[in-house]
Amino acid sequence: MALIVVTGYILASSSVITKLLKRLAILANTPGQAVVLVTLVASIACLINYGFGLVIGALFAKHVVIRVPTVDYRLLIAAAYSGFLVWHGGLSASIPLTIATEDHFLVDTLGSVPVTQTLLTPYNLFIVITLIATLPVINYFSLKSVKDKTLIDPTFLEADKKIEHAAASDNLLTPAERLENSQILSWIIGGAG
Repeated sequence: MALIVVTGYILASSSVITKLLKRLAILANTPGQAVVLVTLVASIACLINYGFGLVIGALFAKHVVIRVPTVDYRLLIAAAYSGFLVWHGGLSASIPLTIATEDHFLVDTLGSVPVTQTLLTPYNLFIVITLIATLPVINYFSLKSVKDKTLIDPTFLEADKKIEHAAASDNLLTPAERLENSQILSWIIGGAG
C-alpha cells in the first residue's frame, strides 16, 4: 500500500503530468468550472490508481486556483478529495485485486475471483459512472451554497514559485530540498517500482 502511494506521488509530480495539469487548468475560467474540473480530474485519476488520484487532486487544485483565484479554496480542495470516492471501483481496488490472485489468504473459502466478476461487473461500472457524473454536480451546487469564500493568499503561491525557481537554479536549496526535487532520484525510485 505504501508503494502505491509513493509511486502515485512520483507519477503525479513528474514533469509530464505537471505540464498536462497546467494545460488542463486552462479549461477553468469561473469558480464553478474550477470545482467541476478538479472533481472530474481527481475522480478519473483515482480510477487509475488511488495513490495517483490522491496526489493529482491536490496538485491540480493548486494549478486551477492559480488560474481562478476567486474560487473558494476550501471547496476546491474538498472537490479534489471527493474524487477519492471512486477508487475502490477502479484499477487499484485492494480487495478485488487480492481475491483475484491465485494464492490469497481466503482462497480456501472463496476461491480465486477474477476482476471480471468484481470490478468489471455492470453494477460496479454503474456505481462508478454514477459517481463520476454526480460528484461534479454536487460539488458545483455546494459552491452555490457557500456564503463566505475562503480565498487563497497569493503569497503562498509566490512561495511555491520561489521554490520551483530555486530548484531550477539548485543553488538556494537545502540538501533535503535537493533530494525532494531531484529528477534523477525520482527516476530511480520510479524505475525500481
